[in-house]
Amino acid sequence: MNGGSVVDFTDDRADAKRIEEEVRRELDEAMRGAAKISEFTVDLPAHLSARPPLTEADYEVAVALNTLARLIEERAESACKAREARWEGLSDAGTMALNAAGYLGLPQLPSS
Repeated sequence: MNGGSVVDFTDDRADAKRIEEEVRRELDEAMRGAAKISEFTVDLPAHLSARPPLTEADYEVAVALNTLARLIEERAESACKAREARWEGLSDAGTMALNAAGYLGLPQLPSS
């Protein structure tokens, strides 16, 4: 609890919008690459084939989890530079968001 003070999330919203745009571009690029690979791997066993196209819902969940992970990671980096102890917890939270994408079989984009 923050002691009843008002929290301004303006920076978080602006950063999340910027990061989401990056994530969408990168995810689209990754999916185009997977589609190109699929053209040449038609005879491979399923476990070696490229990722199938994402459903619209899976795409949005992948965007949300990767955006959240990057936003948290940015906050962790800032906290670390400021020598704030909370950076470790933030870093762990970012990793958990990426792991959630992986557990769901969704793409995990590297940090930019």
